[in-house]
Amino acid sequence: MSGEMLVRTILILLGFFAVLLAAAYWIRRWAWGAAATTQLHILARIPLPPKALLYALRVGEKVLLLGVTEHAVNLLQEYTLEEWEATGMGKTSRLAARPSLLGAGEVLRGFLQRKRHPAL
Repeated sequence: MSGEMLVRTILILLGFFAVLLAAAYWIRRWAWGAAATTQLHILARIPLPPKALLYALRVGEKVLLLGVTEHAVNLLQEYTLEEWEATGMGKTSRLAARPSLLGAGEVLRGFLQRKRHPAL
């Protein structure tokens, strides 16, 4: 009788692990599928002292310029893709490739000038 219980216990454990592996496979496949269809892309990330960041995010057909601090996320400006390209900031390699070479004041001055005078 104890041999039958041992076999039964082993079969139950194998069944449990099979269900666990199937669930892990399904969750991973579902998560990868969701990640592949996301419409969110970081176009630029500029550190601003102290402990603040300026992000340009592409969300679908819009570009959001966000100010991020330890305590808040603020929407600074919302652009369509065409408006973003027209500002000249659409060349994000200039902003994202070497953010350390740009001073915070220079970045903010450029942003504010473009906001006041879109033709610049």
